[in-house]
Amino acid sequence: MKTFRFSNRVLFFISLFLCVLFALSFIPGFSTASRKKNTGKAFTTALLNPDKAASVSTLELHQGGKSIALKKNTAGIWTGCESNEERTENDEKSFFCDEDEIKNIIGKLKNIIKLYKISDKIQNEQLYGLNENQRLWVKYSILDDETSFFIGNLDSSGGNYYISTADNIWKTKALLSELKKMNASVYVSPYLFPKFQNKELQLVSWKKIKNMSGASSTNSAYSGNPGASDYSEGRMIPSSSEDFTKLLSLRHGPLLSDYDASPENSTEESAPECIIKLEYSDFYFVNLSFFRIDEKSLYIKIQNEDVNYAVSVSDWTYKNLCNLLGLNI
Repeated sequence: MKTFRFSNRVLFFISLFLCVLFALSFIPGFSTASRKKNTGKAFTTALLNPDKAASVSTLELHQGGKSIALKKNTAGIWTGCESNEERTENDEKSFFCDEDEIKNIIGKLKNIIKLYKISDKIQNEQLYGLNENQRLWVKYSILDDETSFFIGNLDSSGGNYYISTADNIWKTKALLSELKKMNASVYVSPYLFPKFQNKELQLVSWKKIKNMSGASSTNSAYSGNPGASDYSEGRMIPSSSEDFTKLLSLRHGPLLSDYDASPENSTEESAPECIIKLEYSDFYFVNLSFFRIDEKSLYIKIQNEDVNYAVSVSDWTYKNLCNLLGLNI
């Protein structure tokens, strides 16, 4: 009798143990297949090789039919272009980039992050915000080598982004919100007089080539070189002076898209109040054409062989600019 009872107890505990194992097999992380996919350890990497960060020559963001393309030319100048499904290539207007913003983005890409694998198959993309209409497609190139990945939604905790690379879906706590700015104005150089990180491209002179009335004139110019001659209109501002620092710190407003920035569309009635030609070292020129909108605001066309765009500017900033340059308004 005792032997029979002992056998029953053994069978009971064996059955209980097997039932527990069977139940655990349905919990992620306990099944053999799940353990192969997710060992509980993070995969540490960077989305951009830190050693090659300085060699990035293009950066593209695509989402929901809208694209922002940023590229660096041979002189090291970053320009950008915004487009969408409704705009043709001729409608796209290139702009000087805020190179600090690009430096910030590249800095985020080269940071070492931890990735946790969610799946080794691209499926149920909509659950992760990785379907074609939701995801942000990030591409960058180093010489002829192009790399891309997708950024999806935040998870339910609000602290992790889903991303996909090749055939895998991952989760990461990396701060990827900096990459999800699809407003081109974020990437436009904010300064009236564009600044470049290339130290060989420094502002050396300016020249006013239109009177405020629109009448042609070339009697106003500036050179940042100490000892340069004064002109009948305008004044010299040494590059070491406080006024020169103020001049380079003046900022404009957002990028404008509801106008055609082409000189052939100008009429006598819409002639610019002022055109200022900027000369940077290495014979690099930029034209700024100021057009009056109303008594409180203007817009500026910024043009040369690399860019053609317009930004808004307040009347206060415009008057401050003219005062610093010694121009009569």
